[in-house]
Parts: sequence; structure tokens; C-alpha cells
Amino acid sequence: MKNKFLAVAAVAMLFASCTDNDDNSINQSLLTKKWYFKETLVKGVTIPYEGHENCGKDYIEFLQDGVFKSVDIENCVSEVDPGTWSVNGNSLTLTFPGDTTDVENSTITNITTTTLQIQLRYDYDEDGEIDTIINNFTAE
Repeated sequence: MKNKFLAVAAVAMLFASCTDNDDNSINQSLLTKKWYFKETLVKGVTIPYEGHENCGKDYIEFLQDGVFKSVDIENCVSEVDPGTWSVNGNSLTLTFPGDTTDVENSTITNITTTTLQIQLRYDYDEDGEIDTIINNFTAE
């Protein structure tokens, strides 16, 4: 499902190290909003996000109650995948209902009022080697 992949990618970006705090804690009030997919960086290559439509943009929204929704606009129809999120230091965990696999190895590397960057580690190109992926998001 495209939404689940987008949410996983989003979560991955959220886990890259972030902020100037010595304890690497994320200011969760900065996280709770809509984050629109911008681009992915992998192996030195920037891949622009091309899934947005003229009638709406795909996004992930973090709500204050620990709930998130990943929204995919396809043919001007919104498909919503809900789940729960938690932050520990600069690590973010996303969980989808009925799915026993949490997103792991994710770090929030940068977060401001308009920019979110999440680093993930997984085999992006399925070549048997773990890759470092950085997902960038923007808030409007």
C-alpha cells in the first residue's frame, strides 16, 4: 500500500539526530502538524517526491495524542492510513493497527517549524546492503 510506504519513509526521516539539545530530545510540539513529502536522499542522489497531485499533496500528520495519519491523494481521492507514534530522545516509532512491525532504525536529524528530516537505515535498493536514507518534509 502506497500510504504505508510513505509513512514508513516519513518515520525514517524523523529519526535522524536532531536539535542542539545535549540529550537529543525532540521538541514534540514542532512535530505535531502536517508534513508534506519533499524528497529522499540515498547514496548521494536526491530523488524529488513526485506523488503530489494538482488537487492535493500527500502528507503525514502527527497529532498531539500520539496518533498519526498518512494521507495519499490519488486521482483526487484521499486514502488515509492511521497509526500511533512515539518519540524517545530523537528516535521515532510508528505503528500501524494490526501490524506487528514497528519502524526501527529511524532518527530525526533536523526539525524546525517548517522542515523535518528523518534518517532511516534499510536495504533501499534490495542489493543485500543496508543503506542510509534521508527523507525531507516541509510544513506549509
